[in-house]
Amino acid sequence: MTYSFVGITVESFFNMEPMMLGGYALVIGAGAICILGARLEKYLYGGKHAYLAEFASTILNISLPSTFLYMVVRFIFGL
Repeated sequence: MTYSFVGITVESFFNMEPMMLGGYALVIGAGAICILGARLEKYLYGGKHAYLAEFASTILNISLPSTFLYMVVRFIFGL
């Protein structure tokens, strides 16, 4: 039995090509890193570990956009 939601079926979701799985992993992974980084920064900010929050913020501000851009370019050239 196949259920369809806007052209995507449940069956096709579980039988994706590796390229599509990579795209989903990219989006989900980047989102999870952003959410966890923001939570960590909020937890550390304002306390005695504020310097760690600044360090985490700097690392995230540099690494996330560059890593995401690299993965998008790699995904596009992999098509």
